[in-house]
Amino acid sequence: MLDAYGAPAERLGDIALLYRVLSDLPGLIGMRRVGLPQVLEVLEEGILGLSGFVFIMESHISIHTYSERGFITADIYSCKEFDHETAVAYLKESFAFTEADVQVIERGKRFHETGIAESG
Repeated sequence: MLDAYGAPAERLGDIALLYRVLSDLPGLIGMRRVGLPQVLEVLEEGILGLSGFVFIMESHISIHTYSERGFITADIYSCKEFDHETAVAYLKESFAFTEADVQVIERGKRFHETGIAESG
């Protein structure tokens, strides 16, 4: 999870940029994109920005921008391990934020235990 601050409004409001990030990021972190990204523009004062989402075979990636506040938040939810530092670096390069809070939470710690037993 990433919450980032100090990003230029022009980048946070760039629909093509967000679409490109959602298209490219899965491959950069070893995930498989399922379908095309979805990007919506939010025109409501106070929360002006973009919301984008892409399904990945391993779960999903969502990104929300707030142009008026220079704020971006992103979630990469995956049942597969990945290099979160690569993801953060790519997001910083793309959106040019100056500060970020990053949280990595291990999910599905016992997922492998839920498999169907093989019959013998």
